[in-house]
Amino acid sequence: MKPVIGIVPSLQLLDARYSYTMRPNNAEAISDHGGLPLLLPYTEDESALSQMLFLVDGIYFTGGCDILPSYFGEEPIQTLGSLCPPRDAFEIALYRLS
Repeated sequence: MKPVIGIVPSLQLLDARYSYTMRPNNAEAISDHGGLPLLLPYTEDESALSQMLFLVDGIYFTGGCDILPSYFGEEPIQTLGSLCPPRDAFEIALYRLS
């Protein structure tokens, strides 16, 4: 059986609705190296996160927006890029449980 690799997608606001987005090369890289990519939807529900972690053999954090400075006890600076608070919350919760 192929290892299942959970992918954390990006979140974009399109037409007043949020949509998950991901570049195809993220899933292709996993497939090309013998894995089975699985997109992970955002949630902070600990039970759902635990189930996700049970289903996957690894997690691929694709990167993206800057992380909220408040997670580090910092204030925003002028050169701060775009932020995605829902993604920050999901990734941190997922990482802490893994």
